[in-house]
Amino acid sequence: MKNVVAMLIIGWSVMFSSTASADGNDLLRECGAVVSFDENSTLNHALGYNVGQCIGFLQGITRLNELYQHKFEGNTYFCIYDHGVDNKHLAKIIVKYLEENPEKLHLDAVDLALLALIPKFPCK
Repeated sequence: MKNVVAMLIIGWSVMFSSTASADGNDLLRECGAVVSFDENSTLNHALGYNVGQCIGFLQGITRLNELYQHKFEGNTYFCIYDHGVDNKHLAKIIVKYLEENPEKLHLDAVDLALLALIPKFPCK
């Protein structure tokens, strides 16, 4: 069990090392790029960077959450796989939450993403 916990801590640190100091402002900018991106968008460096940061962030959170679900027998924060959602949908939920709670933008990006996703995707 200690090895599993150590692996999770190390995994969490590695996955979020580039966003360890990210806050809600970063998350709003990056995931806002995903929400606004469509087939008519012109991809430039800044847009590509922000889209990539958000998608990587979402993949990190959802995959780690999935690992919790499998390793800890159902104990997880949220259950997106029961709802069949994609990263753009997750980004929309997070952006909406951030826009509705601007007083929280100074908080940690991971905490804010969890605050946005947990009530939307409860586990059965």
